[in-house]
Amino acid sequence: MSGIKTKAQGAYFYRCYFEKPPSDSPSLRITIAAYLKYFSLVKIYLFIQQLTNDNKVVTMLSLVMFPQEQILFLEVNMTKKITALIILVLTGILFSAPIASASTTSTRSAEVRQVIAKSESYIGTKYVLGGTSYRGIDCSGLTLDAYKAIGINLPRTSTSQYKVGTYIPAKSLVPGDLVFFSFNSSHTISHVGIYIGNGKFINATSHKGVTISSFSSYWWKAYVGARRVIR
Repeated sequence: MSGIKTKAQGAYFYRCYFEKPPSDSPSLRITIAAYLKYFSLVKIYLFIQQLTNDNKVVTMLSLVMFPQEQILFLEVNMTKKITALIILVLTGILFSAPIASASTTSTRSAEVRQVIAKSESYIGTKYVLGGTSYRGIDCSGLTLDAYKAIGINLPRTSTSQYKVGTYIPAKSLVPGDLVFFSFNSSHTISHVGIYIGNGKFINATSHKGVTISSFSSYWWKAYVGARRVIR
């Protein structure tokens, strides 16, 4: 994956990352993370939406808003050359910029798919504190079993899992990252899930069991950080 970074007043104005999917698809995946303090992606989102409403140049488009940050996800069909060029210029991407080779990301992508597929196989399973099976499972039990599918043995508790891997800021989240939350007065880790992209993560909650959740204000207020275990 490659990126373009533009600075403003000592902070990142926006970050733009792009990746060619590991296939023969003529598309380019783009992720833009911008700080609300300096920039708004809403107008770009609406413009792209209007521009591609009829000709299907963009096959995927979503905007996720956080309290201080916004992330725009889109996938551009490069066969629609003129419209694609407008979008690429609009998002600050140049054709001469390097694009990540599929071979550099295919191994990680395959492992991420296995982890997410394993965790999704638990959707609907009831929450049981200390559980680690389809009869009942808790949040760290879900991440533990999902990562075991690719040979990674995580610690049993969410607190211990937060000590594994590399810290990742929210703006750099990618599918497969572990996301951690705190719901207690001492602000210690008490919940964990697996980020699956587009502002969503899969987790085992005491009320709904294993489910897919979105980064709403409820979750964002409890958010502590993320760790990357799959490199």
